[in-house]
Amino acid sequence: MGSNVESKPADQPVTAQTAGTKPEVNLLQKLQDCEGHYACPVASDGTLLGPVVGYAAPYVASDGSEKKWVGLEYFNFSQADQHPVVLYEFAARMEQLLTTHGISPDLIVGAPWAGVKFSQAVALLVFSRHIFAEKDVVGFDKDGKKIEKLILGRYEGAIKKGDKVVSAKSW
Repeated sequence: MGSNVESKPADQPVTAQTAGTKPEVNLLQKLQDCEGHYACPVASDGTLLGPVVGYAAPYVASDGSEKKWVGLEYFNFSQADQHPVVLYEFAARMEQLLTTHGISPDLIVGAPWAGVKFSQAVALLVFSRHIFAEKDVVGFDKDGKKIEKLILGRYEGAIKKGDKVVSAKSW
């Protein structure tokens, strides 16, 4: 990665007050600095000058054929979550959004893997419980690719009736 990612000195702990709470923190720029953002270049006439991004989930077109979603941008949070200070800047911004909208979760559930780290950081800032889901292989598709589902596994039963739950996942 390199020197594009700014860190705070060790004597300045990352808290909701010190990480990402300032309006001038540009999280998209932070993600770009971590090499976690790609945008297909587009000419002024709309011509694509680079590759488009193939997304993971397929869909069935109106003619019944299977197609892949594509787009012009890709956000790869796993590039940012390698840097704890950047991870906490994103978490602090989420804490701000939850607070602003009056959302006070009892439990935050993360999903593999960037979502687990991110959701745990948010849970620390909003003083909630935290658990995470795990991927379970339930079969294989016609091309031999794994079919997975998310399960609570070790946390089965951790969500109680009446809990206010927020979910965070990266895929």
